[in-house]
Amino acid sequence: RTRRLPVIARSTSFQFRGAEQDVREIGRRLGVTRVLEGSLRRAGEQRRITSQLVDVASGDLVWSEVYQRALADVFKLQHEIATDIVDQIYLVLGFENPSLQGELATDAFWQSRRTANPEAYDLYLQGVAMLRSDRPPLIQQAHGYFDRAIALDSDYADAWAMKGYALAVLGHWTSGAPRIPAEVLPEAIAAYRSALEIEPRHAFATGYLGVALMINDFKWEEGMRLLAESLATNPNDADMLAVYGFYLDTMQLPGAREVIERAHRLDPFSMQTTTVLALYLNREGRLLEAAALADTALRRDPGGYSTNYYAAQLNAAVGRLDDAEERLLKARQVANPVDLNLDALQWVIDRHRGKGLPPLEKVWERMQTQNLSNAVLYRELDIDGEDMVALFELAIEQRHPALRSALFREHKPKAMPEAEWRRFKEITGVTGFQERYRE
Repeated sequence: RTRRLPVIARSTSFQFRGAEQDVREIGRRLGVTRVLEGSLRRAGEQRRITSQLVDVASGDLVWSEVYQRALADVFKLQHEIATDIVDQIYLVLGFENPSLQGELATDAFWQSRRTANPEAYDLYLQGVAMLRSDRPPLIQQAHGYFDRAIALDSDYADAWAMKGYALAVLGHWTSGAPRIPAEVLPEAIAAYRSALEIEPRHAFATGYLGVALMINDFKWEEGMRLLAESLATNPNDADMLAVYGFYLDTMQLPGAREVIERAHRLDPFSMQTTTVLALYLNREGRLLEAAALADTALRRDPGGYSTNYYAAQLNAAVGRLDDAEERLLKARQVANPVDLNLDALQWVIDRHRGKGLPPLEKVWERMQTQNLSNAVLYRELDIDGEDMVALFELAIEQRHPALRSALFREHKPKAMPEAEWRRFKEITGVTGFQERYRE
C-alpha cells in the first residue's frame, strides 16, 4: 500500500524463492535496484524473522534486522514487521519523511478487512490457492472455501471479496469452469458489496465490482470509475492495472498502452499482465510478438489451462499450428471432460489446416444446447446473418464477457445486418458511452 515505493509483485518475485542464484542476476532479471530477502524460523509460539536488503549492483548488504516475536496475532505481527521494514527502506533510500504514518493503512483498517479466526484464514488461503491453480476442477471448488470462511466470520471482508471473484471467474470462458455469466454475476456483485459494507476502501472488491457491473449491467462509466478508485487506493496492483488497461484498450480510450506496459513491468511473470499485453499486441497487429509473449506465461506454469489456451489461440493466429495444437493438448489435460471452449479453438485450428470439418450447423447447435456463446470470439465462424443475430442475442442474454471486445470493435461482423448491429450497441449502452466520450 505504499505509493512511493514501486515493488515487483509477489507472483513474479517468488519465482526466485529458494533459488541458488546470485542476487545480482535476480536483480537484473527483475529490473530492480534492490532485493529484500527474508527467512522465518519457528520454535513453539516464537517466531524469528530475519530480513535484509541487498544492493543488486554491488551485491552489498545495506540493511538487515532480526525480529523475535511471540505469535499472538498473525495479522498484527505481519503489519508491524512490514511497516518497520518499509520505514527502514525509506531511510536507506533517503526519503525526507520516512514514516509511513498516514500512508499505510492504520491498524484499525488492517483488522477490519482481515479475521482473527485462524480457521477462517486457513480456509481463505486454500480458496485463493485453488483460484490461482489455473486448474478448472479446482477453480470450481474455490468459492465454497470462502463460504466456509464467511460462516466462521461474517465480517471477513477479504473472504467476501474473493467469493465474488471466484463466482465471477466461473462465468468467464478462460477459467475452463464455465457457468452462464448471468447466473453467477449477480451473486458475485452482492459479495463484492458485502465486502465494501465492511471495508468501503477495499481496493480489490472496488475494482472487480466495477468489472462485474460492466459485464452484467453494461454500466461502462461506473465500472471504469470503480477501477480507477481501486487503483487510487492500491496503485501497485499489477493485475488490477492490467484489467484497467484492457478496458481502456477495448473501449479505445487513451492511455491503454502506458497502463498495460506498467502492469507488465510490475509483474512480468503474471498470467494476467502477460495475457493482457499479448492481446494488446495482437490487436495492434503485432501477431508474432503477441504469440511469443503468450508463450512466456508458460514459464510460470507450463500445465496451466488459461496460459495454454491463450498461447494456443495466438499461435494459431500466426499460423504456428503445431505449436497451437501442442498447447491445446496441454490445456485439455487439466480441463473438464466437456470443454466447448477448447473444442471451438480446435475447430479453428482444423479449419486453418484445411481438414474436413463437422458441419457448421453442428457447431452452432452445440453452442446453443450447451448454453455457451463464446462463438462471439471466433470470426472464422462465418455463419449467416440470421444465425449471427441469434448468436449475439444469446451472448447478451447470458452476459457473455466476449461482448466487451465484440461490441466496441470499430467494424461489425461481416454477416451482421447494420440495423441489428446498431440495436445491439444501443441495448448494451455502448453507443451512448461512445457518444458521451466523443463529446
